Amino acid sequence: MKKFILLQLLTVLLITATGQMAAAQDNAYLNYVTTDSAYVYRWDMTASHWVLNQVQYYSYTEGRLTSLITRNHETGADVALSEYVYDSSGRRESSTNYTWAGTWVPATRYLNEYDLLGRTSSIRLQKWVNGEWVEERLQQNYQYDAYNRLIGYETIYWRNNAWTLPTVNEQFYNELGKLESIVATRPGGAIDFRIIYEYNDKGLMTQFYTQYPAGGEWSNWNLRTIQYNKCGRKTGQTNYTGEGPDWNPSTMTEWFSSFNKDLYPGKEVPVCHKGHTLWVSPEALAAHLRRGDCLGECLYERETPRAKDRGLLFTIFPNPATEMITIRFSPDLCCEQMRVELTDFSGKLVKTYPVSDNSDLVIERGKLKSGYYNLSLIIGKESYSQTFIFE
Repeated sequence: MKKFILLQLLTVLLITATGQMAAAQDNAYLNYVTTDSAYVYRWDMTASHWVLNQVQYYSYTEGRLTSLITRNHETGADVALSEYVYDSSGRRESSTNYTWAGTWVPATRYLNEYDLLGRTSSIRLQKWVNGEWVEERLQQNYQYDAYNRLIGYETIYWRNNAWTLPTVNEQFYNELGKLESIVATRPGGAIDFRIIYEYNDKGLMTQFYTQYPAGGEWSNWNLRTIQYNKCGRKTGQTNYTGEGPDWNPSTMTEWFSSFNKDLYPGKEVPVCHKGHTLWVSPEALAAHLRRGDCLGECLYERETPRAKDRGLLFTIFPNPATEMITIRFSPDLCCEQMRVELTDFSGKLVKTYPVSDNSDLVIERGKLKSGYYNLSLIIGKESYSQTFIFE
């Protein structure tokens, strides 16, 4: 159900920016939250405890991550650098990784390509060898279902001056639309590996692990567990290496983020205080964070995700967009009493579009300014929303 908060002479429509949130709330503040740095720990097997090893620093340009630098915690020396380049639509075009050897030396790079709908069509991995980029791996022939979910692709490797036969990767989803597993099959039909994903009762991914077949059983390869704060924001990840049926601690990452209250145009932001969501002024946020509150709604005040995940009722592409967007509806969607509402980040209604069938809906940008917008699919008395960007 839509909730309206009356402010003096202004009605702000609070809409959800993620498909997992049951209550419609104003999530425009998330556009002003950035990850600034991270601590990377290594596991000391001798002392059996975590040791702070590296510090990572994130840099942004026009809201997009453009570089990530890693430094040794003890010496402050540079260790690694990743740089990211985007195309005119805001999609990541390449990411290049460097190592420090008195100067930055290229190591690997990923090149991304997209289809006409803005979906990934290939990812190419190259390595820097003897002063030039050489092929290493190519993911191609991406396939998507009616919900625009990735369901499979092929991986080929450059070996002995030729591409190998493809390994086929298939992706499977649970009834909530969450990625449940990936199975990679080698040429000839033998399984190469599998990845299993697990979630908590709020639909947040808690861990995923990779295994490969060995002697009629599954042998562990690697495991990642994910940690969240009380608002459901990802704050950490712990990596383990596998050895037969066992897992051994490897590295742990802890992320730190900040909120740019000076640029945020809204008057309030949500904080989780002692298990309850409060809306406070941006100026009061710092005091709440010092008391152990987190920025956002309390995770366990939200509904448990339903079997028909609201994020799957429609998809938006391309996103970000320059001139127009296309809305693709679920083929199972009922079309009675439906409409689409386009609003800006403040909740101001821009235009309403009636929906009479499941055909694609194309919305042209016209004179709309660059920025974040929300599309809400209204079905009867319920509303399902997603965020997109006009560059």
